[in-house]
Order: sequence, then C-alpha cells, then structure tokens
Amino acid sequence: MSIFFNTEWGFLEGMTRGFKNGMLKHSDYLNLVQCESIEDVMISIQGTDYGNIFVGGNKDPSVEMVETKLRDRLIQQYNYLRTHATEPLGSFLEYIRYPYMIDNVALLIAGLNNRRPMKRLLKMCHPLGFFDQLAAIEFASNSQELFEIVLIDTPLARFVSPDLITNNLLTNDVEIVRACMYRAYIESFHAHCISLGGTTASVMTDLLAFEADRRTITIAVNALGSDLRYFLVGSCLVVGRLEMSNSFVKMLYCIIILTNHKLIFYIFLLYIWVTSKTRPADRMRMFPSCGYLPKIALTGMSLAPDLEHIREVCQLFESYGRMFDQLSWDHDGMITLEDRFLMMEARKNVQSYLQQFHFGIFYSFIKLKQLECRNIVWISECISQNQLERINAFIPIPLDW
Repeated sequence: MSIFFNTEWGFLEGMTRGFKNGMLKHSDYLNLVQCESIEDVMISIQGTDYGNIFVGGNKDPSVEMVETKLRDRLIQQYNYLRTHATEPLGSFLEYIRYPYMIDNVALLIAGLNNRRPMKRLLKMCHPLGFFDQLAAIEFASNSQELFEIVLIDTPLARFVSPDLITNNLLTNDVEIVRACMYRAYIESFHAHCISLGGTTASVMTDLLAFEADRRTITIAVNALGSDLRYFLVGSCLVVGRLEMSNSFVKMLYCIIILTNHKLIFYIFLLYIWVTSKTRPADRMRMFPSCGYLPKIALTGMSLAPDLEHIREVCQLFESYGRMFDQLSWDHDGMITLEDRFLMMEARKNVQSYLQQFHFGIFYSFIKLKQLECRNIVWISECISQNQLERINAFIPIPLDW
C-alpha cells in the first residue's frame, strides 16, 4: 500500500498530521489551569489553533457551551477527512464512527426504558453516531422490531448477535447490550485492519488489541459487585457480597450459616448462578477475543471473585501489572484505573505518528482529539464547581516529545 499511498491519501495524511500539531501542548494546559472562570478558559482557548470558535454564541459562558463547541470542531475535522477520502480509507473512517452509533443506540434504549422523551434524548446523542433510523427506536416494542425497523439497514446490524435478539434488546441490561455490540465491533474492525495489510495492519492491530484488553479488564472490575462473590475455605462458607432481596435467599443463607449443610450450600449457589445478571458465561460474552490477553486469562477474569484475582492475572503481562501496582501506590484516589488506561492509550496513539503510510494516524487523531476535549471539559468543570484541588487530574497527552 505504501507504494501508492501518497498518490491517494498523502494529502489527507498531511492534513491529519497538521491537525495533530495544532493540538494543545503542555504550556497551553498550564495556562488553562490558571484560569479563574469559564470566560478565561474560552479566551485562553482562542489563543490556540481552535481560534474564534466561541464567537457568535449568544448563550452565557458555560461548561456545556465549551463542550459543544469543542465537539463541533472535532466533527468538522472528521467530516473534512471523510468527504475527501476514497476507498478503502472511507470504510476505515466509517469504522471510527461505529462506537458513537452504538453509544447512541444504548442511550436511547436506556432513556426510553426510563420513559424519557425522545426529543430530549436525541439532543443528547453524539453527532458522529447519528443516523437516519435512530429516532425510529421509539416505535419498537421488542427486540425483533428494534432490529428490523432500526438496525437492519445500518452498519450496526453485523454487531447484533442472534442471542441478543432472543434475549430482547429492549429489556436486557443496556450495559450488557452495549458491551456485546462493542465486542463484535472491535473484532470486526481488527479483522478489517488485518485485511488492509502493511503498516496499517501492524499499527492498528496493536491499538485495537490494547482497546480489547482495556474493555476486558474494565468489565471484569465493574462486574465484581454485580452478583454473589463466594469461596469455600475448608468447610467454612465465606460470602463476600450478598444481595438478599427476597425471603427465599434469606432463608437459604440462614440455614447454611446455622447448619453448614453442603447440599443446601450448593442449592444456594445454583440459585444465585441462575438468577445472577452477570454470570461468568455472560462476562465471557462481553470480552473481546482479539486482545493480547489469551483465552485462559479471559476465563480467569470471568471467574475472578475480587480485584486481587484480576490483579494476579494482569501481573502476567508487564504493562497491565505495572498499572495495577501504580494504582495501589495512589493513596489519594486522584488517578483511577480508567485514567491509567487513558494515559497508556494516549502514549500509544502518539507513537502511531512515528510511522508513515498507514491509516492508523486517522484513528489516533480522533482518539487524541477526543481526549483533549475531555481534558478541557474537566478543567472547565473544576473551575465552574470551584474544585481547584482536582484541576490538575486531567490526562496528559505527550505531544511535546
């Protein structure tokens, strides 16, 4: 592909590298954290490549206004690239949109289940993930209609597995639906990048493998408090977290404690396993298989009863194990596991610019720009809420080296 890359896509690659060079540097962030009001933030941003993006707005300065204007600039740059892209770059850029489409579908399903008005929900959808059939979700009464009316004519149809439709997309847990669709998306994108070959394949498989592992670890950690966590030491039953929401569970639990009866114990575990929303098999269904974590590691995470077991699995992989070690050293709780992943993602996306003649720079630019918008919104929120002690907890983007 590198032989004729410049002929077809050299101009867009140059534009994207120019967009990246115009992103905020460390000195720009130092100016932002010294602002005392949202107006100061807007003035400081106007001194960068963003320019006069706030000119012409009649609304009072607010965090929402800053976020909207930053998002509009990102969409403008993406649309410019997409409009001038030829195949196969066009299909590659469409893949970048799909996560936003999945998020929008999940947002509408969750909002409708909570009886939120459709007009208000549509305003909350991300513009990059908007498609014509989105508003028709309101008229779907079950998962079959949702698939046939809304999703079948969209690229998301390939990410909806038959078992999701069987379990009813509308009544199933929205986060489970989102995670299952994300898994199908990442695996499809991974296969598509391999088919492109060359530098694009080597760069993108690394980025997508990391994204797959991040989703796996995050899902495993978030699932810890979702069902019964138990282990048996000798003949002593230890229950880590128990949601005794009905009399049947309470009765079984009391009998086990009083009699230590193993048969009743197994009945108790079977009942919890059947009624649990996120059983190990369900979690495995949400874990992407295209990451660096092998299948045995995925199985271990699906069965992990606590954070320590997830840490032990991650210790087998140096970068992930180091991340958990750094997390344990952070006693003030300022930097979360998600923040650690975002820092690693930022480094990987910046490093993708060290190579030429590949599509990975377009993916990395959108990711870095999205992270930059997140940082500016974080700083603006801290100023707006007078939480200045947390203002430096944004994610650094290593663009200065």
